[in-house]
Amino acid sequence: MANLSRDTLFNNRKEKMTPVQKELYDLMAAINHFINCALRGHRELSTGKGLSMLYSDFLLSLADEFKKTMQARGDCCLKGEGETKEEIAVFDDFFRIAEFAFPAIKTIIQNPSRQIKKVEVKLPAARVAAFTGRTMQWMAKRSGRTVAEKISPENKIMTTRTVFSVDTKENRELMYLYKNLYNIITSRLNGTRCEKCNNHDICGREWVADMQKMIAAYSRLKTDELGEIKAEKQATQNNKLMCDLQYKIVWDAVVMLSRVEEDIEKQFERVKNRFAQLLYWLVLASALTDRRANIYDYVGKVTDENGELTFKNVDHTFSQVIDTVIFANENAEFQYSLQFNCNGGRIWVNRLGLQGEQDCVFDMDVFDFFTSAGLDGQEQVK
Repeated sequence: MANLSRDTLFNNRKEKMTPVQKELYDLMAAINHFINCALRGHRELSTGKGLSMLYSDFLLSLADEFKKTMQARGDCCLKGEGETKEEIAVFDDFFRIAEFAFPAIKTIIQNPSRQIKKVEVKLPAARVAAFTGRTMQWMAKRSGRTVAEKISPENKIMTTRTVFSVDTKENRELMYLYKNLYNIITSRLNGTRCEKCNNHDICGREWVADMQKMIAAYSRLKTDELGEIKAEKQATQNNKLMCDLQYKIVWDAVVMLSRVEEDIEKQFERVKNRFAQLLYWLVLASALTDRRANIYDYVGKVTDENGELTFKNVDHTFSQVIDTVIFANENAEFQYSLQFNCNGGRIWVNRLGLQGEQDCVFDMDVFDFFTSAGLDGQEQVK
């Protein structure tokens, strides 16, 4: 399958994708949805990187989010005959960044920073406070012998005026962030059940309401003075972008957006591996829902680098490859254990009993699923 360009993936240009590529792209976004929802409250605000948490807490949070999402999808999308009409929006990396930045964007739109600038304008003669060098140059080029002749027929004089302008470095950064998020979020909400839904309290997807408000702000912004500013990504910070809380959030959000832009090709290339890792965690989490189950627990962090999803032990450089869940009776006596394995696209579970016997109780090749579903075709980009 041909790889897609960074621009196509970042800007959700589905018109340039084949049907198979669209399926894989949607799957990539869905995987990010479950990871992002499981890590809500467990990310560094300024970087978006995962914080330390118990492995079991992450697994149970992931399983809980999977259950809630599938329930919301069923309630919203399945009609009487069980036919899927539309999908619901997923909380991918772009929605996560938009949710983080939206309060700051809203605050800045209401009261943007300004700087004093001197601009050249033509003013009625009675309103001109002083003549500047620019005024004299302008006068010299005008026809006429007297001042009255030179300023007629408009009766205006070119002079310098002090104004408060919103065309600042930090506001250009704001507009760069907002316009990117507006285009991306709009493209992801369009055609979904979440686009105009007002029942977020029922399904618990309150972030959708924030996204709707952020999109609605565009109608005001495009007629406001901020809307006339050139959207421009800044290479360095100024004092506002470093020290002002709201503008610092804008800067951090742009950095996170750039990181997603840099990583999105790797995420798409390794979507099969990412899907296998997600399924492994969900299968493992399903065993932990049993009250008799105990897992070797440790503190770690979810990392997402170069398209690789892992949960790394903070005390070691390696990632956990094999997980063992022990089942005990009411007297805390060992009954049996399940050994969970994930290697490449294969997930398998072995049952280890009291006598040391071993049985494979679950075995699935995720890559075979992609092949059988026709998601491994050698299609070319349109």
